[in-house]
Amino acid sequence: MPKVKESYTEEKKEFILHCTKEALKEKAINQLTMRDVIRKTGFSQGTIYQYYKNLGEILNVIICRYMHRMKEEMESCLEKETEFNRCYEAVCNCMVSLYKESPVLFEAVMGEVSYSKGKGMEKDVLYEIYLVGEELNEMIIRILKKGMESGIVESGLNLHVTVFYMWSSIGQTILFSSKKKEYIRQQLGMDEEEYRRQSFELIIKSVRKSG
Repeated sequence: MPKVKESYTEEKKEFILHCTKEALKEKAINQLTMRDVIRKTGFSQGTIYQYYKNLGEILNVIICRYMHRMKEEMESCLEKETEFNRCYEAVCNCMVSLYKESPVLFEAVMGEVSYSKGKGMEKDVLYEIYLVGEELNEMIIRILKKGMESGIVESGLNLHVTVFYMWSSIGQTILFSSKKKEYIRQQLGMDEEEYRRQSFELIIKSVRKSG
Protein backbone atom coordinates (compact mmCIF):
# COMPACT_ATOMS: atom_id res chain seq x y z
CA MET A 1 0.00 0.00 0.00
CA PRO A 2 2.72 2.58 0.79
CA LYS A 3 4.20 2.08 -2.71
CA VAL A 4 0.81 2.59 -4.32
CA LYS A 5 0.28 5.76 -2.28
CA GLU A 6 3.75 7.05 -3.20
CA SER A 7 3.12 6.40 -6.89
CA TYR A 8 -0.27 8.12 -6.67
CA THR A 9 1.27 11.15 -4.95
CA GLU A 10 4.00 11.47 -7.58
CA GLU A 11 1.44 11.15 -10.33
CA LYS A 12 -0.62 14.00 -8.87
CA LYS A 13 2.48 16.17 -8.36
CA GLU A 14 3.58 15.61 -11.95
CA PHE A 15 0.11 16.45 -13.20
CA ILE A 16 0.15 19.74 -11.30
CA LEU A 17 3.57 20.57 -12.76
CA HIS A 18 2.36 19.71 -16.26
CA CYS A 19 -0.74 21.88 -15.92
CA THR A 20 1.30 24.76 -14.54
CA LYS A 21 3.66 24.58 -17.53
CA GLU A 22 0.62 24.63 -19.81
CA ALA A 23 -0.64 27.73 -18.00
CA LEU A 24 2.77 29.35 -18.53
CA LYS A 25 2.21 29.14 -22.28
CA GLU A 26 -0.55 31.67 -21.78
CA LYS A 27 0.90 33.92 -19.06
CA ALA A 28 4.26 35.27 -17.96
CA ILE A 29 5.63 33.66 -14.82
CA ASN A 30 5.12 36.81 -12.72
CA GLN A 31 1.49 37.03 -13.85
CA LEU A 32 0.57 33.45 -13.04
CA THR A 33 -1.75 32.89 -10.07
CA MET A 34 -2.86 29.85 -8.13
CA ARG A 35 -6.27 30.37 -9.69
CA ASP A 36 -4.72 29.68 -13.12
CA VAL A 37 -3.27 26.40 -11.82
CA ILE A 38 -6.58 25.43 -10.25
CA ARG A 39 -8.35 26.10 -13.54
CA LYS A 40 -5.88 23.96 -15.50
CA THR A 41 -5.79 21.04 -13.06
CA GLY A 42 -9.46 21.01 -12.10
CA PHE A 43 -8.30 20.50 -8.50
CA SER A 44 -9.37 22.55 -5.52
CA GLN A 45 -6.86 24.83 -3.85
CA GLY A 46 -6.86 22.51 -0.83
CA THR A 47 -6.00 19.51 -3.01
CA ILE A 48 -3.03 21.32 -4.58
CA TYR A 49 -1.78 22.33 -1.12
CA GLN A 50 -1.63 18.65 -0.20
CA TYR A 51 1.23 18.30 -2.69
CA TYR A 52 2.89 21.73 -2.78
CA LYS A 53 3.22 24.46 -0.15
CA ASN A 54 2.31 27.27 -2.54
CA LEU A 55 2.60 28.49 -6.13
CA GLY A 56 6.19 29.55 -5.51
CA GLU A 57 7.23 25.99 -4.75
CA ILE A 58 5.56 24.69 -7.92
CA LEU A 59 7.36 27.31 -10.01
CA ASN A 60 10.69 26.62 -8.32
CA VAL A 61 10.44 22.92 -9.17
CA ILE A 62 9.67 23.78 -12.81
CA ILE A 63 12.56 26.27 -12.98
CA CYS A 64 14.92 23.77 -11.37
CA ARG A 65 14.04 21.11 -13.93
CA TYR A 66 14.50 23.58 -16.76
CA MET A 67 17.95 24.46 -15.41
CA HIS A 68 18.83 20.76 -15.28
CA ARG A 69 17.77 20.49 -18.91
CA MET A 70 19.90 23.51 -19.73
CA LYS A 71 22.87 21.83 -18.06
CA GLU A 72 22.30 18.56 -19.93
CA GLU A 73 21.98 20.34 -23.27
CA MET A 74 25.13 22.37 -22.60
CA GLU A 75 27.08 19.25 -21.67
CA SER A 76 25.89 17.50 -24.80
CA CYS A 77 26.92 20.46 -27.00
CA LEU A 78 30.32 20.82 -25.37
CA GLU A 79 31.12 17.10 -25.60
CA LYS A 80 31.15 17.46 -29.39
CA GLU A 81 33.50 20.48 -29.47
CA THR A 82 37.04 21.03 -28.19
CA GLU A 83 38.14 24.27 -29.87
CA PHE A 84 37.33 27.50 -28.01
CA ASN A 85 35.43 29.34 -30.75
CA ARG A 86 33.32 26.28 -31.54
CA CYS A 87 32.56 25.77 -27.84
CA TYR A 88 31.35 29.35 -27.55
CA GLU A 89 29.25 29.02 -30.69
CA ALA A 90 27.76 25.77 -29.37
CA VAL A 91 26.78 27.45 -26.08
CA CYS A 92 25.08 30.34 -27.93
CA ASN A 93 23.19 27.99 -30.26
CA CYS A 94 22.18 25.81 -27.32
CA MET A 95 20.76 28.80 -25.45
CA VAL A 96 18.79 29.92 -28.52
CA SER A 97 17.28 26.42 -28.78
CA LEU A 98 16.37 26.42 -25.09
CA TYR A 99 14.70 29.81 -25.49
CA LYS A 100 12.61 28.56 -28.41
CA GLU A 101 11.60 25.51 -26.36
CA SER A 102 10.22 27.65 -23.51
CA PRO A 103 10.53 31.45 -23.77
CA VAL A 104 8.80 31.98 -20.41
CA LEU A 105 11.14 29.68 -18.46
CA PHE A 106 14.21 30.98 -20.28
CA GLU A 107 13.29 34.53 -19.31
CA ALA A 108 12.65 33.41 -15.73
CA VAL A 109 16.11 31.82 -15.47
CA MET A 110 17.73 34.91 -16.96
CA GLY A 111 15.93 37.04 -14.39
CA GLU A 112 15.84 36.89 -10.60
CA VAL A 113 15.82 33.23 -9.50
CA SER A 114 15.35 32.28 -5.86
CA TYR A 115 18.03 30.02 -4.41
CA SER A 116 19.57 28.96 -1.11
CA LYS A 117 23.03 27.74 -0.19
CA GLY A 118 22.54 27.62 3.56
CA LYS A 119 23.33 24.67 5.81
CA GLY A 120 20.65 22.06 6.19
CA MET A 121 19.04 22.97 2.85
CA GLU A 122 20.49 20.01 0.92
CA LYS A 123 17.08 18.49 0.17
CA ASP A 124 15.42 21.80 -0.68
CA VAL A 125 14.64 22.70 -4.31
CA LEU A 126 16.16 26.16 -3.78
CA TYR A 127 19.47 24.55 -2.83
CA GLU A 128 19.29 22.37 -5.94
CA ILE A 129 18.74 25.49 -8.06
CA TYR A 130 21.87 26.98 -6.51
CA LEU A 131 23.93 23.85 -7.27
CA VAL A 132 22.79 23.61 -10.89
CA GLY A 133 23.51 27.31 -11.37
CA GLU A 134 27.05 26.80 -10.08
CA GLU A 135 27.55 23.83 -12.39
CA LEU A 136 26.44 25.94 -15.36
CA ASN A 137 28.89 28.66 -14.32
CA GLU A 138 31.69 26.11 -14.11
CA MET A 139 31.02 25.03 -17.69
CA ILE A 140 31.58 28.58 -18.94
CA ILE A 141 34.67 28.92 -16.74
CA ARG A 142 36.12 25.78 -18.37
CA ILE A 143 35.51 27.28 -21.81
CA LEU A 144 37.17 30.57 -20.80
CA LYS A 145 40.18 28.72 -19.36
CA LYS A 146 40.47 26.80 -22.60
CA GLY A 147 40.53 30.13 -24.44
CA MET A 148 43.19 31.49 -22.08
CA GLU A 149 45.37 28.40 -22.51
CA SER A 150 45.19 28.71 -26.29
CA GLY A 151 46.00 32.45 -26.15
CA ILE A 152 42.61 33.56 -27.44
CA VAL A 153 41.08 34.98 -24.25
CA GLU A 154 42.65 37.73 -22.16
CA SER A 155 44.43 35.99 -19.28
CA GLY A 156 43.92 38.74 -16.67
CA LEU A 157 40.12 38.53 -16.64
CA ASN A 158 38.21 37.89 -13.42
CA LEU A 159 36.61 34.57 -14.39
CA HIS A 160 33.54 34.84 -12.19
CA VAL A 161 32.72 38.39 -13.30
CA THR A 162 33.28 37.35 -16.93
CA VAL A 163 30.95 34.36 -16.55
CA PHE A 164 28.17 36.59 -15.19
CA TYR A 165 28.79 39.07 -17.99
CA MET A 166 28.59 36.36 -20.65
CA TRP A 167 25.43 34.77 -19.23
CA SER A 168 23.66 38.12 -19.04
CA SER A 169 24.89 39.32 -22.43
CA ILE A 170 24.00 36.15 -24.33
CA GLY A 171 20.67 35.77 -22.53
CA GLN A 172 19.59 39.38 -23.02
CA THR A 173 20.66 39.29 -26.69
CA ILE A 174 18.34 36.33 -27.24
CA LEU A 175 15.45 37.99 -25.40
CA PHE A 176 15.95 41.37 -27.10
CA SER A 177 16.22 39.86 -30.59
CA SER A 178 12.94 38.02 -30.11
CA LYS A 179 10.94 40.84 -28.52
CA LYS A 180 12.28 43.57 -30.81
CA LYS A 181 12.56 41.64 -34.07
CA GLU A 182 10.32 44.02 -36.04
CA TYR A 183 12.20 47.05 -34.72
CA ILE A 184 15.53 45.37 -35.60
CA ARG A 185 14.26 44.61 -39.09
CA GLN A 186 13.16 48.19 -39.66
CA GLN A 187 16.19 49.90 -38.13
CA LEU A 188 18.99 47.52 -39.08
CA GLY A 189 17.58 45.67 -42.06
CA MET A 190 18.34 42.24 -40.59
CA ASP A 191 16.37 39.39 -39.11
CA GLU A 192 16.71 38.26 -35.50
CA GLU A 193 19.07 35.42 -36.41
CA GLU A 194 21.58 37.75 -38.08
CA TYR A 195 21.27 40.25 -35.23
CA ARG A 196 22.03 37.49 -32.71
CA ARG A 197 25.00 36.28 -34.75
CA GLN A 198 26.61 39.71 -34.87
CA SER A 199 25.83 40.40 -31.21
CA PHE A 200 27.36 37.07 -30.12
CA GLU A 201 30.49 38.02 -32.06
CA LEU A 202 30.70 41.35 -30.22
CA ILE A 203 30.36 39.59 -26.85
CA ILE A 204 33.23 37.21 -27.52
CA LYS A 205 35.39 39.99 -28.99
CA SER A 206 35.13 41.82 -25.66
CA VAL A 207 36.97 39.00 -23.84
CA ARG A 208 39.50 38.20 -26.57
CA LYS A 209 43.17 38.90 -26.09
CA SER A 210 44.05 42.17 -27.76
CA GLY A 211 46.74 42.36 -30.40
